[in-house]
Amino acid sequence: MARRAARRWLLWLGIPVLLVALAVALFRWDWLIPIIEPRASAALGREVKLEHLHVKLGRTIVVTAEGVVVGNPEGFNDPTPFARIDRLAAAVNAWDWWRGAPLTLPWIEADRPVLNIRAMPDGSANYIFDTDGQENAGEPSEPAQQPQIGAVRIRDGEGKVILPQLRADFGLHIETEEATPQAAAEAPAATPESTLVIAENGLPLPAPPAPPVPPRQGSATADANAITPALEAEPSRIVVTAEGTYAGQPITGRLVGGGLLSLREAEKPWPVQLRLDNGPTNVSLQGTLSDPLHFQGAALQLVLAGPDMGLLTPLTGVPIPQTSAYRVAGALDYSAERIRFSDIRGTVGRSDLGGEVAVLPRRERPDVTVNLVSERVDLDDLAGFIGEAPGDKPPAKPSGQVLPDTPVNMPKLTAADVHVKYRAGSIRGGRSQPLDNLRAEFDVVDGNVDLHPISFGIGRGQMLFTGKLSPVDGGGLRADVKAQFQRIDISKLMSAAGSEGGGTLSGRAELRSTGASLAQLLGRGDGRVTLTTSGGNLSALLVDLSGLRLANAILSALGIPSRTSLQCFIADLALKDGTLDTQSMIIDTDEAIIVGDGQVNLAREQIGYRLRTQSREFTIGALSTDIRISGSFSDPSVLPEPLELGARGGAAVGLAFINPLLAILPTIQFGTDEDSGCRALANRAGSRQRR
Repeated sequence: MARRAARRWLLWLGIPVLLVALAVALFRWDWLIPIIEPRASAALGREVKLEHLHVKLGRTIVVTAEGVVVGNPEGFNDPTPFARIDRLAAAVNAWDWWRGAPLTLPWIEADRPVLNIRAMPDGSANYIFDTDGQENAGEPSEPAQQPQIGAVRIRDGEGKVILPQLRADFGLHIETEEATPQAAAEAPAATPESTLVIAENGLPLPAPPAPPVPPRQGSATADANAITPALEAEPSRIVVTAEGTYAGQPITGRLVGGGLLSLREAEKPWPVQLRLDNGPTNVSLQGTLSDPLHFQGAALQLVLAGPDMGLLTPLTGVPIPQTSAYRVAGALDYSAERIRFSDIRGTVGRSDLGGEVAVLPRRERPDVTVNLVSERVDLDDLAGFIGEAPGDKPPAKPSGQVLPDTPVNMPKLTAADVHVKYRAGSIRGGRSQPLDNLRAEFDVVDGNVDLHPISFGIGRGQMLFTGKLSPVDGGGLRADVKAQFQRIDISKLMSAAGSEGGGTLSGRAELRSTGASLAQLLGRGDGRVTLTTSGGNLSALLVDLSGLRLANAILSALGIPSRTSLQCFIADLALKDGTLDTQSMIIDTDEAIIVGDGQVNLAREQIGYRLRTQSREFTIGALSTDIRISGSFSDPSVLPEPLELGARGGAAVGLAFINPLLAILPTIQFGTDEDSGCRALANRAGSRQRR
């Protein structure tokens, strides 16, 4: 009986044990995949698939997923998934977590991950994860505690990036490297000085003194193996290399960062080093981030170099005009939601450059604040801001056109909201320009350009430009611009023209027009130009030649006399449909009165002007006749009026046959003491300008 009872108990206990053993023997972790996939898909907002799942139980649980596929967003028309990982494994310290300790993942491994980062021409992209719906569903809750992550290892990672809007098509290779124990032991301790300083090609950078990095040779990848001390001290680091095209230019680059496990360690700055070549543009970035996941606590040094800053537009997202060759360096950080490039020092062409640029990233378009200064600037380096080619010798226009005719790039103008302050302490650019300094302040918002103001210093005076440029339907801009000329030094203007003079010039101008380039704006414009001066002096050579007073002109050329006093000057010109029509133009000196009349066609760049001189003194040897200035801006002609000159010359020759002494009669000017009316006109113009 007892034996029968024992067999019964053995049967009742053995069957469950056998069933459990059988279940364990036949159980497959793949059976949990239908439960895991929907949860992962909901968390990422896109389909997630697993081929196989393995779990190794123990004090530390090892979970391994094979054939992990993360799909594209719904409606994204691309058969290649966003990501595929041959093997994804993680260790979970389950025992400590069960006892109440924070969740710890001692290591994570990814074998042969492949990323497919792609955007479509319509702007849709598969790398944007929209999880707002999941995060905001229901009542707000306390954020979940992040797990403690140990080592992260990536083996043979690959990626493909295709962004049609940026004309980008390049491949990535992603891998983690383990530092050898010997290298880690020998690496010097990381200090702010060792991680912040870059000194290349002799350009000093704004950082504490440290041993300079040797000058870089070749491309960004040529010296990419030269790891900084901060990265040498890392037990592991991630290395990403890129090769392909970006913005239609070849691109190669190498990014080396600290171990991925330290991304969440706020007390330990994360070192990073980047070398990038995009066509002829070179980028170097080096330093540390205290909070790399949010790009905060940045202590980075950025060096940019290339033949044209305009090529930086695709890299930065900030529209930049064409410039001369440049090399600038500064500190890169992030604060108040703005990315700042500060303590800038460098050169653009023959101009130095310093200051700060701050960018507020926004989805519609970035907001950019620029505050720059130059001690010395060459005007040739600023030519790109008015549509010309910067440099010593801008390419000649095939038509002989002088005014800049490059159309305004409206996509660039509307690509960002830009607020600019720029100051140039001194301007150089050869004897042909009279400008001394420059101050510019303007805003570009929604494609509207507000000038307030742009100022050019000339001697102790200045030219001020204010107004607004607004986009118009169909392309181009509508301009409403005003200029003021305040006590401009005439000696500077005359020196630029190769002559001499003195005094000050004042006046104003206004322009209302529409056009796609500076040439079109002037060639279609309406407005007015008024210039006045009272007192000063002009080179007597200019006065004498304007009246063909040959004897005095020769003496003036020899410096006898050197100047003539300027009593008054008035120029009043009306602009209508691109043509400047002279209302009045008088130069009143103590030797002569010069009256001007004619037109300047800005649309065709043609001049049709006449100057007539009347002597104030009795003069012999003056073939007083009109001077004609005609032709194009690029090739003007300055000649006396042929009919009048021929008549006077013929009379002199004819009288010479009668008596040689009579030949001087047509060259005699008796002079005049009449009031030219210049002062009255200047006073009226001055009163209008002061209103």
